[in-house]
Amino acid sequence: MTDEDVIERYLDELLVELRGSPRTIRRVLTEAESHLRDAVAAGVEPDEAVRRFGQAHVVAAASNRLSGTPVSVLLRQLLVAACLLCAIGFTSIGASGVISGGMDAAFGPRFVAGDLPSITYTSARCDEYRRLAPHEPSCRSAAARHHTNEVETFRVASGVFGLAGFGAWAFLRRRWRATPATGALPPALVPGIGAAVFGTGALTLASQAMQSIGWRSTAGLGQWLSAAVVSAVVAGGFGVSLLRTLRRSPVARFD
Repeated sequence: MTDEDVIERYLDELLVELRGSPRTIRRVLTEAESHLRDAVAAGVEPDEAVRRFGQAHVVAAASNRLSGTPVSVLLRQLLVAACLLCAIGFTSIGASGVISGGMDAAFGPRFVAGDLPSITYTSARCDEYRRLAPHEPSCRSAAARHHTNEVETFRVASGVFGLAGFGAWAFLRRRWRATPATGALPPALVPGIGAAVFGTGALTLASQAMQSIGWRSTAGLGQWLSAAVVSAVVAGGFGVSLLRTLRRSPVARFD
């Protein structure tokens, strides 16, 4: 590795860690580059010059504390992050609705959203279900059809709302464009929250599905199983993104 490569690599690491206005970041990078090149010109080895100057994340942390981040920038980027997470969440609900529809076609409405055998209905309730699903042969099957239609309709509608959320996220991101160098939020924030929220959701939904199995009945299993599968997939995607972010970031080092 040449002397130039050592300095450029250090400046790249410093750029990733710096927060604040573009002017502040340019000033810090210029001062760091000038100091390192002056040291090398004076006969100091590049690696030694970098060591004396300080690790990139330590230097950046000191600069970030001095410069600070405007509250308006924090709020804008929090809004963009929240918009992305909500869009992914609602779209995931829509995906579970599509999977529920497939389960409905394959196994019937009772598997998706049927009531457990211990559930009973009043005459008035049965009349209502038969009115809502007149083609079903029994009160219980009519209830299952009605509940399944609700699950599929509401979830798919949520998915459409999620797609609109992606549009809003893209618009805000373009309007308040921020690179990793000027971003006020840690790069691992969104994947960390996503992995935690969707991972917890997957476990909760899976436990609900297991309760249905515990009753020795598959009635209503599909609505929980479809949501658990989607949540697990999304949580896995966020987890991979989180690991990649932590491995790329110098902050992940504890030396």
